[in-house]
Amino acid sequence: MCGRNTVDGVTSKGVAKLDAVTGARDTSFALQVAGKAASFALDGDTLWVGGSFSFADVFRRGNIASVDRTTGQVLPSTVWAAFPDSPTQVIKDLRVTPDGSTLVVAGANTQAGTQISGTQLVGGEPHFGITMFDLTPGLGDETLLPFHGATYSLTPGSARNILVQDMEMSPDGSYVVTGHTGGDTRDAFNDTVARFDLTQKNDPAATETWKHRTFDSVYSIAITDAAVYAGGHFCFGAGPDAPSPFPARENRDQSCFAPPNRANGAKYAGQVVRNQLVAIEPDTGLAIA
Repeated sequence: MCGRNTVDGVTSKGVAKLDAVTGARDTSFALQVAGKAASFALDGDTLWVGGSFSFADVFRRGNIASVDRTTGQVLPSTVWAAFPDSPTQVIKDLRVTPDGSTLVVAGANTQAGTQISGTQLVGGEPHFGITMFDLTPGLGDETLLPFHGATYSLTPGSARNILVQDMEMSPDGSYVVTGHTGGDTRDAFNDTVARFDLTQKNDPAATETWKHRTFDSVYSIAITDAAVYAGGHFCFGAGPDAPSPFPARENRDQSCFAPPNRANGAKYAGQVVRNQLVAIEPDTGLAIA
């Protein structure tokens, strides 16, 4: 668990490990972070921890660290050094492929010193939303993969609030899906769900496999073999008959809280009503009927 200062009366700054059966704090796991831990990914005996922090124990680890899953001991890693030391960046989610070869990192992408909202500087280069690392060289020798999330590239100042809120990986590790918010912006990724295939991890110009527009904020993603599930603050989605490309949201008239929407239903051809939860077909990116 993360984000707690005290567990069972014991200070556990940022991270604590609990027994899955009893719920008791595991005192053999000792890890503290200088900030907030927000996400975890398990890879064999290695636990990846992401969030918004500057140190893991006494070791400099900006926003991401690898630790021993049993003891919490901080392990060697080059991944953290790829990210700039910036309080405006936060790792929102982490996933490792089942074969342990690839680490996928989703960032909240707040201002990162570039004045391009939605951008992170990773390894000195702009990355948009998602960053991938090759783990096969081993701990301490991980390498940054060419994937840039190129379609997240934004015009300066055009999408100040575009954020990746959640990310999930498919059960077979072949793709990830991200959910986005966007405030009142009109960028292409404003209030969407998007799939990215890991077969494109070596392509710096890779694009999304599909993008599903919900017309309001997406906060949570889950994936099974049969469907991608997205939850959030929305009332609409792209139905099985939606045209491609599906319309961008022109203004807030498709918000759940615009008074006529619940009564009047969908506005665009192919749009379907989906109140706060939508099941999406994994291959097409369209709502399941």
